[in-house]
Amino acid sequence: MYVLYGTPLSNYYNKVKLCLLEMGLPFQEQLEFPKRNWPQGGSPSGKIPYLQCEDNTFLFESQAIVEYLCAKHQSSLLPSDLVQAAQIREVLFYIELYLEAPMKTLYPMAYWGKPIDSELCLSVLDQVKQGLAVILSRVRCQPYLLNTEFSLVDVVAWVHFKTIQHALKVLGLEDIFMDTPISSYLAFCAQRPTIQRLEADKRLAARA
Repeated sequence: MYVLYGTPLSNYYNKVKLCLLEMGLPFQEQLEFPKRNWPQGGSPSGKIPYLQCEDNTFLFESQAIVEYLCAKHQSSLLPSDLVQAAQIREVLFYIELYLEAPMKTLYPMAYWGKPIDSELCLSVLDQVKQGLAVILSRVRCQPYLLNTEFSLVDVVAWVHFKTIQHALKVLGLEDIFMDTPISSYLAFCAQRPTIQRLEADKRLAARA
C-alpha cells in the first residue's frame, strides 16, 4: 500500500491524492508539514508531498510521483499515445509555470496573514491573465481540457485552478476564470466523486 505524506491543504499534495483516487489505488495518508523534519528526514528539499511505495522506496516531487503512478499502473490519465501524452504535459506545464508559479507570491497574503500589497497583487493578476490566455488557446473543455476523458492535466487543473480562484477571492481580486470556458469546466468536474471526496477532506483539514 502507498503512503502519501503531506497535508490536504496543499494543492501539490492533492495533485497526487487525486491521481491515487482516480486510479482506485489503496493508500494511507500521513500528515506531514513542509520542513518539519528537514533536513534530517522527510524530503530532500523539505517540501511536500512525497510518496512511500509498496517496496518502501520514497519518491519526491509531485510531477515525478504522478508520472510514476501513471506508468506503473498503465493509467489512462496519461495515455500511451505519445502525441496525446505530450499535449497533456504541455498544458500541465503551462498551468504550473504561468498560473501557479506567479500566484505563489500572493498565497502568503491570502492564507498566512502577510499584509496585502495591492501593487503586487495587480502585477500578479496581469501575469496570470496572460498565462490563462495561453492555456485557453490550447484547450477545448469538451467536456475536459483536452479530451472527452478525464486526464492528468485535469487533475492538475482542478487542484491549481481552485486554489487560485479561492486566493483571488480572499484578496478581493477578480475571478480570472469567470466568463471563460474554465468556469463551466470546473462546475462539470465538481460532479466527479473523486473530486467531491478530495474537497470534503480538504474542508475537514481546514477546520482541524
